[in-house]
Amino acid sequence: MSDDLQGSLPAGKIIAGRFRIERLIGRGGMGEVYAARNVGTGRDVALKMIRGVADAAQTRRFLREAKAATAIQHPNVIEVLDVFEEDHTPVMVMELLRGEPLSGLRKRRGALQLFEAARLLVPVASALRAAHEKGIVHRDLKPDNIFLSEPQAGGCVPKVLDFGIAKVLDPTSISSETQGGNTSTGSILGTPHYMSFEQAMSEKDIDHRADIWAMGVILFEALTGRRPLEFENLGEMYTAFLQREVPSIRSAVPDLPADVAGVLDRCLQKRREDRLDDLGPLVEVLGRYTDPTSAGALAGGKVVGALAPLAAPPSSGDVAAPPALAAPGGRARSLKRAFAVAALLVVAFVAAFAARRLPPPDGPAAPVLASAEEAVMEPPPAAVAVPPASMSSSPAPPLPARDEPAVAGVAPSAAPSSRRPSPSALAATLKAPATPATPATSATPPPPSAPTTQARGIVDQLPY
Repeated sequence: MSDDLQGSLPAGKIIAGRFRIERLIGRGGMGEVYAARNVGTGRDVALKMIRGVADAAQTRRFLREAKAATAIQHPNVIEVLDVFEEDHTPVMVMELLRGEPLSGLRKRRGALQLFEAARLLVPVASALRAAHEKGIVHRDLKPDNIFLSEPQAGGCVPKVLDFGIAKVLDPTSISSETQGGNTSTGSILGTPHYMSFEQAMSEKDIDHRADIWAMGVILFEALTGRRPLEFENLGEMYTAFLQREVPSIRSAVPDLPADVAGVLDRCLQKRREDRLDDLGPLVEVLGRYTDPTSAGALAGGKVVGALAPLAAPPSSGDVAAPPALAAPGGRARSLKRAFAVAALLVVAFVAAFAARRLPPPDGPAAPVLASAEEAVMEPPPAAVAVPPASMSSSPAPPLPARDEPAVAGVAPSAAPSSRRPSPSALAATLKAPATPATPATSATPPPPSAPTTQARGIVDQLPY
C-alpha cells in the first residue's frame, strides 16, 4: 500500500477510549482496516470498520463475520478480540497478523511437495471441521482467505479468514439478529473457481459439503499448480460444470499415494451426495504425510511453523466428529437441479461471450456478487503477531521458518459479471452429468519421497 494513501481516520485518533490509530493497512470495497495499539495494554491489534454509514445488511454481515470466527474457537481461525460501535459504525478488533496469503505462496512457488501441502492444509481442514461442528459453513474458502501468519518465534500458522458470507446451519451458534447470509434461490455467493456445483446452480440449501469441495480444489491446486476445472468467465464456468468431468488427481500426479488420491477425488465430486460428508478422513490421510521422513515430534504440543521439518499431525481422534448435517430431499432437488441445469446449458454459450472475464488462473479469483471483502495490503514496519489462544481443538502441525523473504502486496481484483442463466429460459429438461467413479483408497500408503525443492519463506503482508 502506498505511503500517501489516507484513511478516513487520522493517525493518533483514539477509538473507544483505548485504541490509538497507527496507520491504514487495508482498504476494500466496503471497509478499512487500521493498525492500532491498545493504549492500556500496549497490544498491537487490527481494527476493521465499515466506511461511512453502514446499512442494516452491511452491519449484519459484519457482525456475522465476527461472531462466526468467535464461535468456532480454533487456533487456525483468526482471533476476533472484541466488537463494538463507534459513531454508529461497527468496529471489529482482531489479532494483527504478519505473513502472506496462501495465494501468494502458490503464485511464487507453483506446485508444492505433498508434505508441504499437508502441513499447510491439515490445520485449515481442522479449522473448517470445527466450524462445521458449530453448524457454520464458510462458503468462500479460497487461497486468499487462508493466511500464513508468522509468529515472532519464526515459522507460520495457517489462519482461516473472512466469515463475512458464512451460512449458519445451527441457530444456537450465532444470535438470530446476525445470522442472515442464508442465500435466497437465484443468488450466487462465493468465488467462481472455488465454488461448488450446487453454489453455481444457485441452490438455496447450501451446506458444509460446499466447503469440502473448495478444500478439494485448494489441495488439487497446491499439488499441481492448477485448478481441476479452469475457466475464464461465468459462461465457461457453467459449461465446465455441466459438460466436463473433474479429472482425477492421479492424471496430474501419477505417483501420488493412493489414499491421498482417493480422499481428494471424494472431495471433488460434483454431486454433493457423493462427496465426503466430513473433513475427518482428509485430516487423517494428509496427516500421514506432513514429514517427508514420516518422523517428527509435536513441538511443544502446538503449531509453530510450516514448510520445514516439524511436528506430527494430530490423530483423527484429536478432533471430535461433527454432527451429521441432513442432506436435502432427493426427488425435489433432482427435479429442481434438472430444471436449473437445462436452463444453464441453453444459455451457457451465450453467457461465455457476454460475461466479464474472470482473473487469470495464476491470480486470486474474484468473488461474485456479495463475496468476502478484499483489500490492498502493505507489510507492517515491524514483526507483530499475536499467538493463537489456547483452544480445545488440537492445533495441526507447524510450518517452517521463512528463508529469503520478499515483500509483496495483494490488490483486489475486479468482480466478474453477476449475470447468470435464468431458469425461465428452460425449453427442455436435461439430466445432470454423470459422476465419475470414486477411486478406492489404500490402507497402507507408500512413504512420500524426499522434497526436491527447498521451501521458501513467507512474504510480509497483512491479510485484512
